[in-house]
Amino acid sequence: MFIKTIFKWLSDIKNQRNVLLVAVIILILLMRGCGSSQSEVNTLKQNVFALNDSIRVYKTKNGLLIYEKGALISETNSLKDLNKELAEAVKYLKDHPIVVLKPEIRIVEVPKYIPIYIKDPVKNADGSITRTLEWSYDSTYSSGNYRLLKGDFRATVDSNLNLSTTPMHIIRDEFGMELTTGLTENKEGKLEIFVTSKYPGFSVTKLNGALIDPRESEVLKKYFPQKRWAVGVYGGYGFYFDPNNLRVGNGFQLGIGLQYNIFQWNFRKR
Repeated sequence: MFIKTIFKWLSDIKNQRNVLLVAVIILILLMRGCGSSQSEVNTLKQNVFALNDSIRVYKTKNGLLIYEKGALISETNSLKDLNKELAEAVKYLKDHPIVVLKPEIRIVEVPKYIPIYIKDPVKNADGSITRTLEWSYDSTYSSGNYRLLKGDFRATVDSNLNLSTTPMHIIRDEFGMELTTGLTENKEGKLEIFVTSKYPGFSVTKLNGALIDPRESEVLKKYFPQKRWAVGVYGGYGFYFDPNNLRVGNGFQLGIGLQYNIFQWNFRKR
């Protein structure tokens, strides 16, 4: 009896349209839910990859060493749960960060010989003789990579031939290092940070980085505006106009249409 009632109810065209409308709405909601869930799953996979990853290094064809490690994807408020060091690095920034990279660098200088220049002797009032010894090392390895060192000390010999020296005085100590760093995508679809430099003896001992709320950036939105026009399935209850019968009515609607979004917003907060 119950089944007959259902079939009788479904034999009405209006009821069929209502059932179809409900089914389409449920399908759309499920599709949106699946899309959101898939995005969260992908973010989770990326973060698991980054947290378990270690620094990897490879050499390019021109002999340059590239250091890589998986990058995190996070919202500002959850970054501290993933990496406290990165969260602390952006904690007091005036502006909202989009990408944060924190490499720790080590430089191992190769042994070198530095010539010493001895100045003319100076005779002191007590009869001792003092000489100043200067040394300097200036080297440019490549564009942006250089080391400048300069220092001196004084040696004094008294009348009894006793030798004494002053502490080494570093007059100049300067170096420049050119770094290239950024984000890349690997073949497995994972996000990675990379750091490299041509400075001799350069290596990376620690590498962390994160992409923070890229979809929330007002600056990026200006360069990648959301599409206003869209084609899709629509359904709902409202007014309609029947041009064949010149009749206006209301009821449930279902169809495919062209849509233009006048206003767009996102309720997510940073």
